[in-house]
Amino acid sequence: MYYVYEIINLMGTIEYVGETWIPKSRWCVHKSRGGQFYKRQDVFMNIVASFPNKKLSFKYQCDLQTEYGFINDREKLIKNHTNKKPISL
Repeated sequence: MYYVYEIINLMGTIEYVGETWIPKSRWCVHKSRGGQFYKRQDVFMNIVASFPNKKLSFKYQCDLQTEYGFINDREKLIKNHTNKKPISL
């Protein structure tokens, strides 16, 4: 199973939307040294949906990111791909 999750602060603001197949491990990465939410005690992870495959979970993740006004991961992938310099041989 693949899971789409939100990271929400205590004020109810959604700060992040992601997807993973191991939520507990992913949360530890977010909270570890160097993670986006390191030492933050005011945030928690909320699983919003589960899917049988990565393709469906990624689509839903991107839809939620767009709905919440974030740049979605699909847009990030396209931007990173188009910004690469051509390889000269």
